[in-house]
Amino acid sequence: GDGSLGTVEVGAGEDIQIRSLHAISGDVAFLGVPMSRAVDMAVADYGDIHGFSVNAGTWLDDLCSSDGGQAAAQTIVADESVVGVLGTSCSGAATAAAPLITGAGMVLISGSNTSPALTSDLAGTAGDNWSEGYYRTAHNDLYQGAAAAKFAYEVLGATTAATIHDGDPYTEGLATAFANSFSDLGGDLQTITAVNKGDTDMVPVLTEVAAGSPDLLFFPIFPPEGNFISQQIGEVAGLENTTLMAADGMLVDNYMEIPESEGVFMSGPDLNFEGNANAATGQTGDGFLAAYEAEHGEAPSAAFWAHAYDATTLLLSAIEAASSKDGDNLVVDRAGVREFMAGVSSWPGIIGDISCDDFGDCGSQRIAVVQHNDSSDIAAGKNNVVFTYAPGGSATAGAIASGSADDAVHGNGAEAWENAVLNPAGAADDSLDPIVITMANLEGDAIGSFPEVREGLEIAIDQINTQLGGIGGRAIDFQACVHGFDPNAAINCGNEIAETNPHVNINGIEFFTPALWPTFTAAGIPTLQTVPIFVDDFIVDGNGTSVWGGCPVAFPGAATFTVEYQKYAKIAVLYSTTPPGMQCFADTEERFWDYLLTEDDHDFEWQGFGDNSGDPTDDDAVVQQIAEFFGDETNTAVFFGIQSADCNVVMNAITAAGLETQVIGSGACIDDSVLANPASTGALFGQQNWIAERPDLYDDFIAWELNTREALLADSSIRTAPVSSFLRLGYGTGILVHQVLNELHAAGGDVDDRAAVNAAFVGLVNQHIVSGPPVTCTDNTEEFPAVCKKTLTYTLWNGSEWEMGSLDGELINVGDIQARVAAGNPRVTG
Repeated sequence: GDGSLGTVEVGAGEDIQIRSLHAISGDVAFLGVPMSRAVDMAVADYGDIHGFSVNAGTWLDDLCSSDGGQAAAQTIVADESVVGVLGTSCSGAATAAAPLITGAGMVLISGSNTSPALTSDLAGTAGDNWSEGYYRTAHNDLYQGAAAAKFAYEVLGATTAATIHDGDPYTEGLATAFANSFSDLGGDLQTITAVNKGDTDMVPVLTEVAAGSPDLLFFPIFPPEGNFISQQIGEVAGLENTTLMAADGMLVDNYMEIPESEGVFMSGPDLNFEGNANAATGQTGDGFLAAYEAEHGEAPSAAFWAHAYDATTLLLSAIEAASSKDGDNLVVDRAGVREFMAGVSSWPGIIGDISCDDFGDCGSQRIAVVQHNDSSDIAAGKNNVVFTYAPGGSATAGAIASGSADDAVHGNGAEAWENAVLNPAGAADDSLDPIVITMANLEGDAIGSFPEVREGLEIAIDQINTQLGGIGGRAIDFQACVHGFDPNAAINCGNEIAETNPHVNINGIEFFTPALWPTFTAAGIPTLQTVPIFVDDFIVDGNGTSVWGGCPVAFPGAATFTVEYQKYAKIAVLYSTTPPGMQCFADTEERFWDYLLTEDDHDFEWQGFGDNSGDPTDDDAVVQQIAEFFGDETNTAVFFGIQSADCNVVMNAITAAGLETQVIGSGACIDDSVLANPASTGALFGQQNWIAERPDLYDDFIAWELNTREALLADSSIRTAPVSSFLRLGYGTGILVHQVLNELHAAGGDVDDRAAVNAAFVGLVNQHIVSGPPVTCTDNTEEFPAVCKKTLTYTLWNGSEWEMGSLDGELINVGDIQARVAAGNPRVTG
């Protein structure tokens, strides 16, 4: 330092003076007391500086208020021997304390202030309350606001929200940061309102919030006002389905101990300090907690203990660097203390690497969201991290408790699945013989390539092996055989699978199954289908179970929807000219629309139009043929029974031709690229399962299941393909195997008995399917004995999100039309 701020001379036998300024009384003592204790512990751990002891003095109280901060700061600056101050607890106190303390040449380092106004907007502009000489190891709430908004919008699926603050710089700053980030993500921030500190009746403010019935209420305030919100929200109509989310001000014992805190999400600093150690003392997070509990008989009641400890050791390190002996005295250069702090870069702390920017933000900036589920186990709530966020927007999500699975509603096995995810058994036992699962899948060919199905299954198997305890403790050995559009290659895969003799074989998207079924059935290999395409797939009897509908659901469902529900006058049906596409068209489209023509109460025309898969050169001509078929009729629709890549280009061709018609896609059309295409706006799409992007449309368990699955798929390092319906299908099939085989094992069955495994699949009744309606396999229709799935609905894509559309979630049961067609227009065989 250059001495520009003066020096402090510590005489022989005297102590270096620092001060601890936190909220240590009243309703927020839970926050300041553990931080003050952390300061004392850090001072003791650090030891002497150049042979001089450090004295933190008597704890001072910031009262978590501007007035309290100002009064305490005036006391501190009156003592010119004080070098620096640890605090404050509350941002509101710092707004008044910081100018006084830093103006006296001291530094103020906080472990829990988070208001952006105290540092900067993270874009180079100082906050309204910034003071040179102020630093903090806590995060900037612009990061916490972004994290909370991302969790609410992307993980919970909340599209509308409201916030409540109490006028404090911390609470108002965080509420504003959340509101801005939520709106930037596309959410509708309906209300930003406030309570006063000291209010006890929250019904008026909750009534204001209830006017919009928001999906989520974010209330980053403190007890006791936050407690009253949780306790009184049940008294206000319109908030019955509103999710509650608080922040680190409520992540404290005297809130988490009340029953009304159960189920509430809370954001705050990420407390996963594994592998971190403080550079000055060597202390770790676990070591600190053990020492704290040994000394004080309890765990810290609030989250910022490590931040306070690191802040203290930073101050002591800065004093050591900025001081020198002058005879028997020690001289501390105040400017040198600031110089050290300004130069802190990648300094190891318990909280992680610490680096200070030009405005005093030094923290790791990592944010976590926890879900508190049991008021009798506060520690479990603080450790139940369901989401983490780091600067730059990277995030990971974990399992979110729903507590609402019901086998009678969600299918047999739903309760067991919820328990397996929320209480994971851990890794499978690799010393046991594995459960072998195989798959043949078409990949890497212009005619068709479906790696998503395989990758979805691999993600499920990784989860089963590493988290869910395998199947009866045994790990899954997955063996995939991928091939191009070559029947010989497919047959070779079939022979390899037969030689392997797996416990379960799963057909991926496979264009040559008619050549494979004789091999699989002769070998007695239990085989599940992902997407049944050929007649040979539909008619496998006693094997080949498909809980996913494929063509037999998508296309008869489209015939029912277009003719019996929407009553279009003219319907164009696009189908792929590949061999499987043409067979699917003949059996599950042409027969069904032709049959409906014979029923007296229908008045429509339809025509099929072949599309060369993977070849966009024919699209304009196909669209022209459709336009000629429609003629002057305006009540028309085009149904897309083709894959997503082809859907995209044909939709573009329809738009370019100016053809005004209702576009209706099968589930195979749905992927991110199609939904990002403006030409898909206003299109209707068949959904055989719940809408992944709209968990808010369903009950708590379904929403939890969707959120948990989507987070896992999005974050998986296994995935190279986009998240799509096929990726979800592969994942769901893997989880089905886990559920059914575990149930067989638990019931005393032999999972090594292939016949018993096959019988378990064929005999499924009201079986839970991850993120879809339950299925039953014992009532399959005459012409589709292998196909258990029988329902779908149609939803509207509005260009930015899904809407329920005209069916409003009603499920079409295609078993009805399957039975009518079997009687009135039966399949011709031979």
